[in-house]
Amino acid sequence: MELEIELHQTKESVEHAELRLKQVELESKKELDKLQELKCKLSLVSTCLSAAEEETEMFKTDLQNLTLSKEMMIKSAWKTRDEAVEVKNTAEVELAKNRIEKMQVSSQLMEAV
Repeated sequence: MELEIELHQTKESVEHAELRLKQVELESKKELDKLQELKCKLSLVSTCLSAAEEETEMFKTDLQNLTLSKEMMIKSAWKTRDEAVEVKNTAEVELAKNRIEKMQVSSQLMEAV
């Protein structure tokens, strides 16, 4: 009789532990989702900051170029254009990486569901 009681208590303990494990796993998943969302927001803010810094630098350069000759202004404009194309290409690569990451996260989410 005592063994039955102990067995019953052990089963209840295991069930309680399994329930708690599921709760912890769910909480962990929610926290990971929040973390991913915050990473995305941070990335967006970081991109906006970089764009603003780049724009500020461009305006500074334009102010300095006001005193240059026409030929120097054209060369400077070409350089600015080339730099912008390079930045655009880098951004496109980063966007492609982010899209791949998004697809992976979406796939993981679908697997979890």
